[in-house]
Amino acid sequence: MVANAQLALVLFIAAGTFFAARQTLALFTGARGLYISATMMVTCLFTLMLVLVITGGAQSTGPLWIYIIPPVIMFFMGVRYGTLLVGGFTIVLALVLFVPMSFISVVDYTEAFKSRLIYSFLTLTFLSAFYEFSRQGAYVKAINLSNELERLALFDTLTGLPNRRATDQALEHHLAQLERNKTPFSIVLADVDRFKSINDNYGHHGGDATLQQISWSFLTGVRKQDTVGRWGGEEFIFVLPMTKEANASILAEKIRQKLAEIPIILDDKTIHITASFGVSEVIHADDLDRALSAADKALYYAKQNGRNQVVCASNLPND
Repeated sequence: MVANAQLALVLFIAAGTFFAARQTLALFTGARGLYISATMMVTCLFTLMLVLVITGGAQSTGPLWIYIIPPVIMFFMGVRYGTLLVGGFTIVLALVLFVPMSFISVVDYTEAFKSRLIYSFLTLTFLSAFYEFSRQGAYVKAINLSNELERLALFDTLTGLPNRRATDQALEHHLAQLERNKTPFSIVLADVDRFKSINDNYGHHGGDATLQQISWSFLTGVRKQDTVGRWGGEEFIFVLPMTKEANASILAEKIRQKLAEIPIILDDKTIHITASFGVSEVIHADDLDRALSAADKALYYAKQNGRNQVVCASNLPND
C-alpha cells in the first residue's frame, strides 16, 4: 500500500513537471522557451523511468515503460542529441541494473530479464533513430520542394526577377502601406527598344541573353527597398515605395543611362541596348489602375517620340 502511494506521488510529480514544461513553452516563446521546456521534459522523463526501474512499479512492470524514451526523445531532440541523451540514459540504466550500489535498493530482476531489457531498449533506440533520421530527411526535402515551387511561382525563370504575380503582391503591399501612412509611391514601366530586331538577328537565345543582361542592369540600378519585376515579354515594372513621380523620374533616368552604356556581346558582336520608360505616381489606395494606365500611356508616348527616354504621366500633353 505504501509502495503504491509512493508510486502515485512520483507519477503526480511527473505530471506536474510535464504541465510546467507546457506552460513554460507558452510563456517563453522562441528557441529559449523550447530549450527550457524540452530540458524539463527530458529530465523528468529520465528520472521517472529510473524510478520505475529501481522500484519495479506495479508488480515489477515498471521497466517496460522505458520503451517510450527513444521515440519521444528522438522526436523532441532530433537524431544527434537524442542519440547522445538516450546513450547516456542507457549507461546509467546498465549501472543501476548490473552494478550493486548500497544506497540504491533495486528490485531483484533476473539476469536474463536485465540483459534482454538492455538489448531490446538499444534495438528500439536504433529503430527510433533510423525513423527520425528518415522523417527529418523527408521533411527537409518537402520544405526544399515547397520553397522551390514557391520560387517558381513568384520568380521569372529566365531573368530571376519577380514575375507578374509577385509584382502584384508587392503592389498590394504598398497599397496597404499607402492606406495606412498616406505616403504615395510610384510605378515605372520600361520596354526594351527594338527588341524584335534582336530576336530576328541573333535568334531567341540572343534575345534571352539580352533580357538577362537587362535584368541585371535594372536590378543593380534600383534601391534596396524597390521592386523590379518582369511585367511580360520585354516589358519590366519598377515599384518605388515612398517616392513621388519627380524623384521616380530621376531614378528611371539613371537606370536608362546605365543600360545604354552597358555593352552586350552577342555572337562575338558588341551591341548597345536602350529602353523607354513611363512614370506615374500612385496617390490614393484606389488609384492603382489609373496609375498603371497612365504609366503605360507615358511609355507609349516615349516609344512614339524617339525611344530611349523617360516620360512622366503628368507631363503628357492633353488629348
